[in-house]
Amino acid sequence: MSHALRHSDQAYYIRVEFVTDLSGNVISPQHNLARFALRDIKDLSDLKVYPNPVNRNQHSEMVFLNFPPHKKGRIAIYSAAGNLVFKADIGPFNPDNNRITWRWNLQNNNGRRVSSGVYYYLIEMDDERAKGKIAVIN
Repeated sequence: MSHALRHSDQAYYIRVEFVTDLSGNVISPQHNLARFALRDIKDLSDLKVYPNPVNRNQHSEMVFLNFPPHKKGRIAIYSAAGNLVFKADIGPFNPDNNRITWRWNLQNNNGRRVSSGVYYYLIEMDDERAKGKIAVIN
């Protein structure tokens, strides 16, 4: 049964078995997975953020995934009170190198770890904007 691939916050994996080199030798089955990502991302509508919520005791970063290729932009992260916590330039994103992600290390602009709470992000690329809510917990 086949179906169309959909954008996901996870990479797709294909199991490749019984591959031989040109001499007929079986290539080691230890490395028989191929990883790929979908490349037809055209805007910020497929943006994914994970893990969300992020547990600071288990993860050191939050991943923003599925950026449109070859674009640059800015990200701003605000506290629930509306104070700017973090701001940075992002991109350009190159899907040929599997670089469609940006990682936030859960630190503010002063390099200190943020506290538990709800945060809001705003991403601007060209004339597009994406915004959302993220949670940091202990």
